[in-house]
Amino acid sequence: MVRKVELHMDAVIVIVLLFVAAVGFIAYQRHQYSDLLRDNLGRQMTQLSLELEVARLEALLRKATNAAANKHGASTTGSER
Repeated sequence: MVRKVELHMDAVIVIVLLFVAAVGFIAYQRHQYSDLLRDNLGRQMTQLSLELEVARLEALLRKATNAAANKHGASTTGSER
């Protein structure tokens, strides 16, 4: 006996719809991922820039503090003589 395999039209439509929905969902997730990745990289660059600015300002403050301390120390040493 030879069995005949029949594929009903409604089954084909359901399979096609599931495939289209899966591809659409994957495309949507990929779009969301790329947006989040771009946003994350921008935030990381901003954070790095701010950390560099803080380090530069701290170095400038140390330099000014040392210069003021040296100036104050020199004037105190000169007046003690």
